[in-house]
Amino acid sequence: MLVAGLDYASRGISALALARDGKPLRAVTFQSDAPRDESDATMLREYEHWLHAQLGIIKPDLIVVEELAVFHNVKVVRALSHREAVALLVARRCKSAMVIHRPITQARKVVFQKGNISKDDAWEVRAKYIPNFDFGRKTTGGTDIMDAMTLALAAPTLLERS
Repeated sequence: MLVAGLDYASRGISALALARDGKPLRAVTFQSDAPRDESDATMLREYEHWLHAQLGIIKPDLIVVEELAVFHNVKVVRALSHREAVALLVARRCKSAMVIHRPITQARKVVFQKGNISKDDAWEVRAKYIPNFDFGRKTTGGTDIMDAMTLALAAPTLLERS
């Protein structure tokens, strides 16, 4: 089974990771080329086109979109919820794929045996649980790739539990 995990960001790096039969395959990242002063609608459209192209080429069997975590900053919640909605809509357009929507904490529980750990703590233990996969540098999308891959690896178990 080919599984795609989607981790989105408000204006930073978003990631799509692929796993086949429980083994990491590859990951790609997206970062808007639009200037910072460009409208949010323009950046959302750019993200939609990128994601549609990626999923159209990949044709996964299962797509898991990260469910928005609770934040106290209303602007961050709004920006992330827009990207979450785009990811869900684009994923749903993949006619051959089943789409699920789960929090990263559930995926971390499956992959790292601890769900309630921070992104930084997950980064520290990732090599133990997902060896032989190059996540890149932590500061240039590595943690986003890690979360997307964690979602992809956990997706079959999360689907089974629902």
